[in-house]
Amino acid sequence: MSGVEILLRLLALALLLGYLFIKHRQRILNQPLREDPAKWTGTTIDVARLRPRVARVRGDYLAAPRPSARSLRYRCHLLALAGRAVSRLPFFRERATSLDDFKM
Repeated sequence: MSGVEILLRLLALALLLGYLFIKHRQRILNQPLREDPAKWTGTTIDVARLRPRVARVRGDYLAAPRPSARSLRYRCHLLALAGRAVSRLPFFRERATSLDDFKM
């Protein structure tokens, strides 16, 4: 490796570290100030917006708006992704996959 290549790699590393430091500092500065938990009195939920929707569902369940097909497809894809991730775990990879392995 030549001296120029080493210098360029060190420069790239320094730029990356500087970028990461700036992003970390921005994240820290943008966090809201934490309140003392002893002084927290809780919050309420505004149910006025939910009341008409609940009344619609109670009145006619079938006429109530359903989730869109796009959101259902997205959820199905998330479930499939989770299934693939779990199946790749060593515990499930090493398990027998066919009934022939369970001979008694």
